[in-house]
Amino acid sequence: MLDTELLSFIFLGKKEAADTVVGSFLFPLFVILTSAVELPIPKDDMMLVAICGAVLIGLANGIMGRSGLGAGGLDSIVHILEVKLKISSGKAFMFLNGIIVTIGGFKFGLR
Repeated sequence: MLDTELLSFIFLGKKEAADTVVGSFLFPLFVILTSAVELPIPKDDMMLVAICGAVLIGLANGIMGRSGLGAGGLDSIVHILEVKLKISSGKAFMFLNGIIVTIGGFKFGLR
């Protein structure tokens, strides 16, 4: 966690790093607070569960991004690419997530 906050401090400044630290504490706090919410999704359909989870995480990341906070990790790296290299956050997320999925495919194999 602290490595991306350090990168934010180096490349983006003290305020951006502080916002990342705040966001990296708020995100898990809200996950804990909302973990008791039961969504009416059939648990045996793993594809539907994955899609709903991705939509909810995307919504949460979008709200945090619009408010100027970041959850740390990939969010910080994307924000650095967005500010320093003028790459849109959507393209940066797609590119970095594509790299992660590709590495995972080579490491664990395709099923």
